[in-house]
Amino acid sequence: MVGHLQHEPVVGAVLREEPLHLMVASDHPLAGQESVSMEVLGDHIVPRLNGPLPAYWESAVLPTRTPAGRPVRRGLAASTFYEILALVDAGDAVCTVPDEGQRYNA
Repeated sequence: MVGHLQHEPVVGAVLREEPLHLMVASDHPLAGQESVSMEVLGDHIVPRLNGPLPAYWESAVLPTRTPAGRPVRRGLAASTFYEILALVDAGDAVCTVPDEGQRYNA
């Protein structure tokens, strides 16, 4: 009997880098900022993401800790990008998004 092989993705060489953007509600105190550091995530709530996400992706895009080690609090759950947008628009969360996400979801 032949067993089923599962392949885990392997993180290798960097092929491309892109900046992260912080999505906030239009009336959020950070909305007028030109840039912020990842440390601000420790001061705000981000969505809890449903679904299977590779740990390396989540740690790069929506980490559980700031670079200084402060916890990043998770709030309401979201399964889709549009659910995340609704949480952000309602002021219930802020969320990072890669540059590519901004291009496809202006």
